[in-house]
Amino acid sequence: MRGVILAILTICILCSFVSAVTGPISYNGKQYYVVTSANPSEDTGNEVCAAVGMVCIGYTETSDAVCKLAHPGASSVSSVSGDMSGVYCNGAPQAGVCSAETDTCHTCPACTASVTCSQKIGGLYREMYVECGAGKCKISVPASNVQDLLNQITSINSQLKGCPQTIPAAGSIIKDGNTILNIQMNSGTTSTVTITIAGHKITGVTSGAASVCAQTLTISENDANTALKSTSIGQAALFLLGQGKLKVSGCNILSKVKLFFLNPIAKFTAKKAAPSMPPAKPAPNCGNIGEQCNDRGCFSGICAAPKELVDGQWRYVNYRCLDQSDWDTYCQGHGNTPPAWNCLTGPCG
Repeated sequence: MRGVILAILTICILCSFVSAVTGPISYNGKQYYVVTSANPSEDTGNEVCAAVGMVCIGYTETSDAVCKLAHPGASSVSSVSGDMSGVYCNGAPQAGVCSAETDTCHTCPACTASVTCSQKIGGLYREMYVECGAGKCKISVPASNVQDLLNQITSINSQLKGCPQTIPAAGSIIKDGNTILNIQMNSGTTSTVTITIAGHKITGVTSGAASVCAQTLTISENDANTALKSTSIGQAALFLLGQGKLKVSGCNILSKVKLFFLNPIAKFTAKKAAPSMPPAKPAPNCGNIGEQCNDRGCFSGICAAPKELVDGQWRYVNYRCLDQSDWDTYCQGHGNTPPAWNCLTGPCG
């Protein structure tokens, strides 16, 4: 009897947890749920979708329609700052475009969809509206070059723990175990990463080389950068494998001999699966030196502003892309004579 009571209590607790998530909000044939900065357990798309037993597809609605369904009395506002997805603003403590707006559904048609499923929204928006589905879970690899990738290893590994990635059938040459990825850098050095594979799925990634491995992958820095900048890293890897630019070799004599005979078959299969390099990711919504960079990044330089102006009449709309010399003079040199800026970096700086 006691066990039955405990089971019922457990079910009730789980049900109350799921029901705490706001939604679904039905619009245009899709189901959306509220991601809120007010609750640390519901401030990412991944958390909210997981709470209802689904996976995060993304912030896919670019109008303010879902926001207006959630907040019928909110005003509609559109500007050149924000996110392509419709968001809800309600003043502080959110920064950026939301800091000066109260009870608004905000859109930015010229912006990019910059918030990922794993990103916390509390720094900028009070609410966002995520589409959840039963589809395959995805991880975010925002790196566009090898150096960025090496800096994001810990984050990527954390995502893979909860969302293993299936290796395409054309990559059947890759066996379970540790795969050592050697990236031949343009400087003449080699950067090494260990990829853990189980059940033909990538389950983890760490810096450095494991002591035991199943196979070794070798690629140049330039080819790795091309793959990272593409819309599909997996398809790009298959294309490079088919072109012989991503090389697979064994970790011992037996596996080296085996792969020597399997490599031609793998290349042929990869060419059929990925006959061309996938297109590059769209250019980021960034600015040039001197341009406003609120909620955006800079093609070059640093998104920054004088701290003393942030709470003045310009509030959070005074971030500009500064070149390195301005940053060195005004920001790094704070305290010099004449007085330099006490700089803040922008949301994407």
